[in-house]
Amino acid sequence: MRCAIYTRVSTDNQVDKDYNSLETQKESLMAYIQAHKYEGWVLFDVYEDAGFSAATLERPELQRLLNDIRKKKVDSILVYKIDRLTRNQKDFYFLIDLFEKFNVTFIATTQNFDTSSAAGRLMRNIMLDFAQFEILKLAPRAGLLRQAQDKSVTTVETRVSPCVTSPSDS
Repeated sequence: MRCAIYTRVSTDNQVDKDYNSLETQKESLMAYIQAHKYEGWVLFDVYEDAGFSAATLERPELQRLLNDIRKKKVDSILVYKIDRLTRNQKDFYFLIDLFEKFNVTFIATTQNFDTSSAAGRLMRNIMLDFAQFEILKLAPRAGLLRQAQDKSVTTVETRVSPCVTSPSDS
């Protein structure tokens, strides 16, 4: 499996911080690939965006990665945490759709998030539902209701099964 590593920090002064630096992210992700080398995992390339916000997809290295995905050069994308890729739910859905279209798995190593399995895809959907819930819950208090209602935030439809309780549960 040809693995792409994507790292990002949003400000230049974060580039060298020990706990979340580009180098720390890269080392952790390379160790993850190394741990799976017997499953055929190999590093294809490293894509690093230093000093770029996750609020937009307009980042040079992210765009290079997306082009490599479209050229079918990458089988899997590894990030340290989901928010290294994006903090925008609409962008996240766009990226996941693109990854699925080109049969690319997405792994956030510190969050046990791996779309190569059915359980990982379920976890992705649960996490996105909770992210949407948090936005809608916090919106009125944070003055973000208008933003949550416009097209910049994708609403997730969630169906909840009725809860059945036995008389002994009362």
